[in-house]
Amino acid sequence: MVFRLGQLGQFVRSATLVLLLQAIFAAPLPAQDYTPAIQIIPDSIAGLLRIPDLPTFCDAAQQTQVGQLLADPTMEAFVNVQRERAKEYLQDLGNKVGLKIEDVYDIASGEVVLAWLPFEKDQRRPYALCIVADVRQRDADVQAVLAQIDADLKAGKWKRTNVQHRGQDIRVYDHQPKPGQLKVQQIAISYRDGRIMAADRASVVRGLIDGIAGKAASPSISSSEDFRTVLSRSAKAMPDVVRKQGQGTIAAEWFARPFSMGKIIREAAGVDRGNKVDILALLQRQGFDAIQAAGGIAMFDVDAFDVLHRGYVLAPATAPEPQRYAKAARMLRFLDSPIAEIPSWVADDVATFNRLYINIENAFWATEPLFNDAVGDEIFRDIFEGIKDDRGPEMDIPGDVLPNLENSFLFFTDNTQPATLESDRYLAAVRVKSFPVIAKTFRRWLDRDPDSEKIPAPGGIDLYRLEPNSGGEDDAEDDIFGGIDDDEELEAPNGNGALIISRYFIAIVPNLPGCDGEYLMVSSHKELMLATLKGIASGNQKSLNQSEDTRRLREKIRMLGGEQLALERLLRTSLSLRAKYQLLRAGKLGQSNSVVANLYRRIVGQEDPEEKLNAQKLPPFKDIERFFPNGAAFLQTTDDGWAITGFFLK
Repeated sequence: MVFRLGQLGQFVRSATLVLLLQAIFAAPLPAQDYTPAIQIIPDSIAGLLRIPDLPTFCDAAQQTQVGQLLADPTMEAFVNVQRERAKEYLQDLGNKVGLKIEDVYDIASGEVVLAWLPFEKDQRRPYALCIVADVRQRDADVQAVLAQIDADLKAGKWKRTNVQHRGQDIRVYDHQPKPGQLKVQQIAISYRDGRIMAADRASVVRGLIDGIAGKAASPSISSSEDFRTVLSRSAKAMPDVVRKQGQGTIAAEWFARPFSMGKIIREAAGVDRGNKVDILALLQRQGFDAIQAAGGIAMFDVDAFDVLHRGYVLAPATAPEPQRYAKAARMLRFLDSPIAEIPSWVADDVATFNRLYINIENAFWATEPLFNDAVGDEIFRDIFEGIKDDRGPEMDIPGDVLPNLENSFLFFTDNTQPATLESDRYLAAVRVKSFPVIAKTFRRWLDRDPDSEKIPAPGGIDLYRLEPNSGGEDDAEDDIFGGIDDDEELEAPNGNGALIISRYFIAIVPNLPGCDGEYLMVSSHKELMLATLKGIASGNQKSLNQSEDTRRLREKIRMLGGEQLALERLLRTSLSLRAKYQLLRAGKLGQSNSVVANLYRRIVGQEDPEEKLNAQKLPPFKDIERFFPNGAAFLQTTDDGWAITGFFLK
């Protein structure tokens, strides 16, 4: 048999891709007696996280920018404190299955898999967590860990029972609930043939042993069509240096069935919606369960990428085109477009830039069934009819506004120095089709609104400051949806407890020298809006589009196939984080109104969060900003879902 050069190249490419897919689906070689975890974990899982080789992962992670940051001498004091805090957080996970994360780190010689399994019929324990780890050639270390686990659990009044299943020993620990407690706690651990398995249900471990014996009650997740589709497409999307040359290290693979996983997260977080709307059930009723699965692969050190992620969201169409999806889910019908130039009026000091291509009118009307379902009444259209007929706004949103908005939406952020609680700023913009109609409609509303004030702006642009009356008009919305929890301590101490911006600056922008068309713009800060309008009016502004950061990021987007996309996001990480970092170091981030600060308070706690983190031990930002690489992400529509890509550069 004779190979031509082209055939040989094709063979090499195919063989490399097969090896990559083998690493993902863990197909064992004939000489192996170790069955990979995804071939024994049942296909009923809600989600999983797999690290194909933990020691290799740890070595490769140290070479990333984040790894180098954590190893930098200026970070030593802070990192030491966080290492102890991390042990406390991870202790909670370890307490569920007995096997702590630090134990896994010490004993794993190969893959480590975490999987979440739903048990919806069990109201007391509606889900289970399991860990499976390859610990071959680590027997002495494993025995030491098992002995320590046994001692710790017995000291905590856990009762141990030794059982066997298919000839394999299982240690089952039970902790009976105290009077008044509902949940029965259980931990099961089994170790044999270079594999350790731990779960918070003995039945899960028995099922894994059945899988090893080839006697599983159900197929494994590795044979599930949605799992194979999501992970194989993620693998095939990797660039040529991975598929053809085997470059890079597979850091992690993940997979989730969103609604099943969402219920587990809600249960694990202890969220009780009470009489408020069950958001997951609402979304399912409104067609969002078209999203069947999602997953992806993250790699370290691939060509120019410090970290590269390729993923896929599997969501086959449930309705004919052009809707694609039913009910409210039709808002997910994005409009992929050629990657376009960033408008020249977007300044060079922007920290993040986002552009979404979507039919705004269609997305607006898609919210109608969602809203009506949530409130239990058909009132959505009545609300906008009322706005149209009102003697105040007389604003015909369906007739005058929506038909005159283009199908792309811009959103960018920046922040000011020195850092203050008001440093983070944003501006959103949408191009308009008929400027006279939009201008007339918004002027009529804003000129009459008692909460609106017109502000002088460059080039005679109409600019308004709008500060809606906070007299309780949003109570109905809060009654319906509420927060994740209703803990008032989560609110920022900004005088009125609000976590959202309470004032807006709205500009109606004609086609001036520094603009590529007419726009409707909204900003959180007057200064950002005025600076943007000044550049538009003069046509003299250094643009983000001209920056070397943008050029390099967009070059890599194109290299990864992003010529057509539905969503584009550019991230200049050091610019984006500098104000938040400085506030954290100064002990003020907990007082900020930003989304990041809110998340930070939830994770760290409400009382003196900076003190808990020992944030005063952090070095000045200028000493470490070199470790924050720029990154980007984009989304592309396919026949049955979306391909998702994200990366950080070296």
